[in-house]
Amino acid sequence: MDHQNNFARLVGEVTTELARKVEGQMKATGLPITPEQYRVMAVLWTKDGISQIELAARSRRDRASTTRIVDLLEEKRLIARIPDRNDRRINLVYLTKQGRELEKPASACVERSIAELMTPLSLDDQWNLTILLRKILKETKS
Repeated sequence: MDHQNNFARLVGEVTTELARKVEGQMKATGLPITPEQYRVMAVLWTKDGISQIELAARSRRDRASTTRIVDLLEEKRLIARIPDRNDRRINLVYLTKQGRELEKPASACVERSIAELMTPLSLDDQWNLTILLRKILKETKS
């Protein structure tokens, strides 16, 4: 096996490089979240007031990691956990005002990082790469 061109290794390296760029952008902008916290926040910006179990599934993280991230975001007052009215064993996760206000600047950091990462590719190559990755993800979610 050619380990230098192994698909999993290459995807992992690109993911790591993107996370590094996003983290740098967020630090430079003074945002109080990390790339992994961004992933969880992005789910809540799309659908607020969901259970931690659903949040874990939607962010494609395990429950333990999600709980750790939710704890940190709650300490930063970016989210709040509120017991479900119908089942008090379930905590629903909601964005706070401060959490909602981070959406635009945090998303801008991610968009700048992606644009920087994709610079070596033509627009056609960027489009094709995105289509191929979506095709892979669609099959894995089925």
